[in-house]
Amino acid sequence: MSSETGETICSSTGTELSRAAADELSEIASTPASADSSPPSPSHRRGGRWRCPADVAPMVQDMGLITCVSCDRRLPGSLVYQLIQVPDHPR
Repeated sequence: MSSETGETICSSTGTELSRAAADELSEIASTPASADSSPPSPSHRRGGRWRCPADVAPMVQDMGLITCVSCDRRLPGSLVYQLIQVPDHPR
């Protein structure tokens, strides 16, 4: 992610993130995985490739949970929903 002009842009897709999504990704990245108190939020399997907001390692999906293979951080379902509901995906 980059935020040179006040806008937060996904470096993989070029998509602008909402302020709420950018703030939540920053919070996940700055919180140690062992202190992750967010409950798992299983949902339907999502397509695409995911990267951890903390260490940029690949994330895998298992039973609807998107988890980092390196640090075990998870993306909450509400954040995943925000990220995939962007109307225009340039790539």
